[in-house]
Amino acid sequence: MGALADDSGRRLVDEAVARGAAPEDLAALSAVVGDELGDVSFFLPDRYDCVARVLGPAQAFSESENPLIDWPQNASRRLRDEGCFSLPDVEVGELFETAAADSVFVDDGFVYVVNARLAWPGLAC
Repeated sequence: MGALADDSGRRLVDEAVARGAAPEDLAALSAVVGDELGDVSFFLPDRYDCVARVLGPAQAFSESENPLIDWPQNASRRLRDEGCFSLPDVEVGELFETAAADSVFVDDGFVYVVNARLAWPGLAC
């Protein structure tokens, strides 16, 4: 089986990505050659996209069952910053990777829930 004509290989992959599933025609995909897909490169995210929401003053959580984790003092952003913000992995990666699913974060006397994800290309913050 030869390479797919024109940019049909790229379209096949783009459609699969848009659906969030593997390409339906795997036999056709096997015929796609590198020139049709473009350069292959590997990407390892080095940032986290975060959104924080205040839950209340820290003293109100003294009896909380949720694990309380202190926000790093050297972090380049504070949790009170509004909207989505991005932080380098070196500042918060270990913090997020070791936190329990129900952990909350204490920053400047307030408790926050933080939604964080690795910053992959093409995903808006």
